[in-house]
Amino acid sequence: MHKLTPREGDVVALLRVRHTNAEIATQLGISVRTVEHHVAQIMAKLGVINRRQVSAAVAAAAAERSLCKSPAPSPVSASQRICPHCGQI
Repeated sequence: MHKLTPREGDVVALLRVRHTNAEIATQLGISVRTVEHHVAQIMAKLGVINRRQVSAAVAAAAAERSLCKSPAPSPVSASQRICPHCGQI
């Protein structure tokens, strides 16, 4: 799985709680068009075709991350939801 950028992690966090593109744009202070671009990039990186599958892919990655071999895993950032050790979502 490809690594997400920190901004893509922010967008994923809001997608997972079913925010619209307009709501995400307002919350992150970016344009709706930029959100659309981020969503398209996220779906491409995760190999999914819709927003619902993004959540499923993130949940699966979180389960994998629990197997991370890092010596002392720290909690995943609440805003980015990216493992600081392996870089996976």
